[in-house]
Amino acid sequence: MNKKQKEIALASGLIAVGAAVYFWDKIKKQKDAQPNEDVVEDVEVIVSPTDTYLDKVKALQVLLGFTGGDVDGIVGSQTKTRLSNLGVSTNVNPSSIDSIIADVKKKKSQAKSKTESESITKARVSKAKQIASALSKKNQLTWIDKDAVYSTYKKDVFGKLIKLSTKSFKTNQRISPKSWKVYSNGFVELDLVHAGYVIISPYSVTVF
Repeated sequence: MNKKQKEIALASGLIAVGAAVYFWDKIKKQKDAQPNEDVVEDVEVIVSPTDTYLDKVKALQVLLGFTGGDVDGIVGSQTKTRLSNLGVSTNVNPSSIDSIIADVKKKKSQAKSKTESESITKARVSKAKQIASALSKKNQLTWIDKDAVYSTYKKDVFGKLIKLSTKSFKTNQRISPKSWKVYSNGFVELDLVHAGYVIISPYSVTVF
């Protein structure tokens, strides 16, 4: 191989490496720019009946979590994938767009409510466990809630609760249960012996 051929081969090699780096970087940037199909952002979108079909599709895409240039008004594979993931029809057209937007809003609202409910339950369970732990050291509760009347229950041989009577609780009243049990929803079952079982919120009592 003469000098000129070597120079050509070296130049070709450098060009190939440069092209590979360029296209790798371009592919990586495109991948990083892809929207997360599992994320539906919590945004408020108002659609007017006078909006054009294109505007409504864009509004739908914003509801689905698309941003920037991805909000193009084109119902492509990514838009349909997100609709499918939500369990909403992917047959988007001028006659169905309004109902599809309404369905997406409903699904988002349900998901938000579920998340909030799970958060509330988690906090209640944590509080109930604190009460149960304190009860194991000092077997006496103090009612700190307002006066209330609760249903009481007895248990059959299978452990099923059967309505028995009612019991009143007054602010600052002391309660000494025989045993207690924390439910998965965070409420606490107390065995009040002759009065029966009662189910209360852990926020209604404390241990001094």
